[in-house]
Order: sequence, then C-alpha cells, then structure tokens
Amino acid sequence: MRNVFNYLINNQTRVVSIYILLLIISIIQISNLELSYLPKLPPGKISIITNYPGADPGTVDSMVSLPLINSLSSIKGIDNIKTKSFSEKSHLEIYFSKLQEFSLTLFMIREKLDSLRESLPENVEKPLISSTESNIGPNIILGVFPKNNDEFYKLSKLLENKWKPELEKIEGVSFLEIQGQEKERVVFEIDGKKILKSGYDIFSMYEYITNNYKKFNTGILQIETKEFPVKIKTDRDFYNFTDITLPSENNSIPINNFGNIKLEK
Repeated sequence: MRNVFNYLINNQTRVVSIYILLLIISIIQISNLELSYLPKLPPGKISIITNYPGADPGTVDSMVSLPLINSLSSIKGIDNIKTKSFSEKSHLEIYFSKLQEFSLTLFMIREKLDSLRESLPENVEKPLISSTESNIGPNIILGVFPKNNDEFYKLSKLLENKWKPELEKIEGVSFLEIQGQEKERVVFEIDGKKILKSGYDIFSMYEYITNNYKKFNTGILQIETKEFPVKIKTDRDFYNFTDITLPSENNSIPINNFGNIKLEK
C-alpha cells in the first residue's frame, strides 16, 4: 500500500493525465448512450365498433364511419385512423404512439363520441371502445351451432341473454361481441293460386325478390313445406316490407296481395 502511495506522489503528472483520459472517455461514452425514460413500444391502438341495424356498407360508411373520422381526427396525439364499413357495422382503428398520454387521449375520444351521438342517425347504437396500450391483446373466437336450424333462434337468445353477461364478468375481458345470431324472422306465406292468376309462378317470384332485394338476410319465403331464404334491401322497418312490389303489364303488384307477411320473434 505504501508503494502505491509513493508512486502516486512521485508521478503526479502521469496520474493526472490518466485521470483526464479516463474522464474524456467517460464523457464520450455517455454522449453516445441513448437516454429514454420509457421503452420503445409499438403504437397504442383503440378500436371503436358502432352498430347500425339495417344499414348496408355504403350507408354505414357515409352516415357513421366518415362522421366519426372527421370528428376524432382533430384530437391531438392521434397518428392514424383506419376504418372498415360492413353491413350494419362500422369498425374504426385509431393508432397513437404517446403511450404516456393514453388515458388523456381515451378521455377525449369518449367526449367526442358523446357529443357526436346526437348528429348520427337515430337507430345507430352507442359506439363501443376496445383499447390496448402497447399491442393487440389475445383474442378468442368461439363457434356455437344448434343441433338443427329450428333451434337457431333459441340459441341466439341463450347466447345474448345468458352467455354474454357471464363472459363479460371475467376479469381481463375488454370487449365481447356475438355475431351471426338470428334476432327476428320475417316469413312470407304465399298462396300459389293467387300467384298463378297474376301470371307469375312461385319460383319466378322467388327469383325476382332475391335478385332485386338483396342487401342483408331478413326472412324466408315459405312455399308449402319448403322454405327459401330471402334477402331484402330496405332502410325501413318490417311493417313497411309490404311495400315490396312485383312488376306487371299495367302496374306494380304489392307482394302482400299473394299472401301474408309476418314477423316471428
């Protein structure tokens, strides 16, 4: 120990030079280090799903998706907004990178959505928000099928009223949606004799309806013991489905002239 002390006393210039050299090297290394208070994470994502019952994709896009984009794009901190419009559904994906401002951004989005609801069509449902701060969380898709088609409506009610509330109680579930269920059934009970008197036959009538009214599934054309799926294009409710007409030489014939239209719940 005494030898080391003596060396330092007798070689002060050399020791100071080594100290300065080490100090310079340390400064250079520190300047090259990347200082970050938060780790680099993928951009955050907020998904907004809005249901618009009875609307085709074009209507959903113009009446729901575009107004939402125009309103939300003004929020500070949003990097990008992507949208997909489907039948009866608008799906927006909002991306942002400042995760430390996630709560504030989410609050501002909720405020915008609340203020925008009054300007959306009356039957547009409340937008649902699903959010992840760093990446998309795990997803589970379950397929549930009835033993036969006659039980489809009962199964839909069971999933909506029993399964969904219980699954939403599970810790960690941020969003749950049921798709493809049968909520209502419109049944056309057709009198074949009345159709023949008009110059139509049952199958040409079926073909005309499916070719001219085909935006989304709404009901069944019942011919004796057989049922044919029918697709109806309309922005109006069931009680105006009787406005559907078939062309004839003199004038159009309302479809309810050929039988009864009823709603099954």
